[in-house]
Amino acid sequence: MDCIELNDGRICDIVPWHTKQKHVFIEKYFEIWENNVGRTGKFKPFLSIFDLYSSNGWCYCDDTDKYGDSEKIWQGSALLSAECLEKYEHSKKLFLNTYHENPEKRSQQKKSLNQALQRFPKIFNDTIIRDLPISESIDEAIKYLDPNWPSIWILDPCAASHLPWEIVEKIANQQAIIPNFGIRKPEMIINLMTSGLQRNVDRSEKMVKTALGFNKDEWEEKFDQKLDVGLNYREAIIDIYGEKLKTLYDRPPIITEVYDTTQKAIVYCLFLCTDSKAGHYMFKVNKLQEFKNWVMYEWGNTADMIAKRKSLGLGQKTLF
Repeated sequence: MDCIELNDGRICDIVPWHTKQKHVFIEKYFEIWENNVGRTGKFKPFLSIFDLYSSNGWCYCDDTDKYGDSEKIWQGSALLSAECLEKYEHSKKLFLNTYHENPEKRSQQKKSLNQALQRFPKIFNDTIIRDLPISESIDEAIKYLDPNWPSIWILDPCAASHLPWEIVEKIANQQAIIPNFGIRKPEMIINLMTSGLQRNVDRSEKMVKTALGFNKDEWEEKFDQKLDVGLNYREAIIDIYGEKLKTLYDRPPIITEVYDTTQKAIVYCLFLCTDSKAGHYMFKVNKLQEFKNWVMYEWGNTADMIAKRKSLGLGQKTLF
């Protein structure tokens, strides 16, 4: 990923405009924690955030004016995470992993994050920054996880093959049994690069095994079944991946598809994995216009109930 240095010394990743949709998604979900979980009721749980694919921290796009957007510079997931924990009353840990195969760029990214994070003095001393390959970063991150408290994991790789299924599974299995609550699992926001998968999923056994966690025979059977009922390649991939996430959480993920800047092709798909009602509240109440498509699966009734309670002025206290 190319980057640019601003006059004030900030290093920004140069990104296409559609990247902002992903960051708006993350930001809006964090706002639920800041504005609802962190401000309602007497009990406010500790919260940690883990971003395993951090880069320089800032994003830059020179074409935003083409899409009616005057903001050319915005915070990436690492800084959005820091801002959330800075605002949230009971923040616990922020874990950032920034990796690049080029040692010089890797060092630059780490330095850039360190500089950017100084804007957040409250969480700065509770922030851990590592620069490890994903296979090593997951074990390092788990050292700082307390499964008895909520955590949000941001998994935003540059390619689907950069996020092995075993990483997703390992995070979901970091659970704890909480008295009078039940099982608590980490929440995850996953960016699945469906555009690359669509081009290679029927001819790259390695990609299927790595990103989707299936051997060849099992995948071909599931994939063909989806195609037989009328789904296209992208829809089949999303459906199967969503079903697999549901087995980890006992509930389906929320899914939204993000279009490229031409508004014609879908480049990636965001999955929100949570066993909390908060994520579903986000979609129903905020009505994010940036997202062209979102899938509620079997959460429709819950979301309707949440929206109704809000319209009646009853608040969301019981949801969190």
